[in-house]
Amino acid sequence: MHGFQPSWLLLARLLWPYDRDNADVSNLYASLLDGSDSHLEGYVKDIEKYIGEGNYQAQVLPQEEVDKILGR
Repeated sequence: MHGFQPSWLLLARLLWPYDRDNADVSNLYASLLDGSDSHLEGYVKDIEKYIGEGNYQAQVLPQEEVDKILGR
């Protein structure tokens, strides 16, 4: 499972809530995305201890999106 985001975090990243005008829904969605980004950063940091910094290859999301999240 290392390197893969939990499914609910991946869904948060891939799907936008239907009710965009609801502040509670928007805040929840933003929190899920922040959590998703934080988990990905942690996973990549751990993995790259073994494979070398900058060598992580995206598994689910496009590499460009992963690089943006990681600030690369």
